[in-house]
Amino acid sequence: MTGRRQQKGFTLVELAIVITIIGLLIGGILKGQQLMQNARVTATVAKIKAIEVATLMFQDSYGFKPGDFDGTGKIPGCGATMCVSTTATSAATNDGKIGATNWGLVTPQAAPTITAGSETYLFWYYLAATNMLSGMSNTTAVAATGSVPAFGKDFPATNFGGGFLVGNSDGATAGLRGGTSYFVSGTVLALVVSPAAAIGTAANSHLLTPALAAQLDRKLDDGESTAGIVQAQGSGALSAGCITGSGYASSDKDKNCSLIVRIED
Repeated sequence: MTGRRQQKGFTLVELAIVITIIGLLIGGILKGQQLMQNARVTATVAKIKAIEVATLMFQDSYGFKPGDFDGTGKIPGCGATMCVSTTATSAATNDGKIGATNWGLVTPQAAPTITAGSETYLFWYYLAATNMLSGMSNTTAVAATGSVPAFGKDFPATNFGGGFLVGNSDGATAGLRGGTSYFVSGTVLALVVSPAAAIGTAANSHLLTPALAAQLDRKLDDGESTAGIVQAQGSGALSAGCITGSGYASSDKDKNCSLIVRIED
């Protein structure tokens, strides 16, 4: 009579050990992801502070905001008419504003031709050419007409993809947050996906999730989406996917937020 083959399975102790190991691995991965996100937030905050400091240093050295004056003979790489707008004798140049008075941050200048709007391009070139700000590789004062500026080349990039735009806000520009206004005035940065496209109205068309936008806001300001020197920028119906009351819709996991950050009054 043949004996039965003994079948061995996992004991409860062994199963508990396996489950514990899996839990530790998952916890470690999630913790690592959170640490990486925290590091990216810290690095992005540091970049914003560096831009702010570089802007002040430039004004101390040249007496004007970067890009807001004719740099010919003053800024490296600036030749005849290359670093001055066609409105050099009007208030648009040397007026203390980067680009148009009420630049809306919705459709930035895609082709940096020689206009008052090119100040939003020359701002970055002046800082890079004078070695006051790193992170850009462009070595020509004005890109070819019709070319599209690129993050990491013409404009600095963020640590989440996308990058920084600069412009002047009059504090009452409509068209953001689904038709309402934001009230950050002065020289402002916009953290956006594209340097040339209009702010998107589809889900995941912005740079940041509400939770990430809130984290940056708390690091830089008061954590309120509609107040202070850092404010959220939604678009169309997606504003509700970014902003809730004066806070952020952190339960929404889509990238529905951009940020506006004032770096100077």
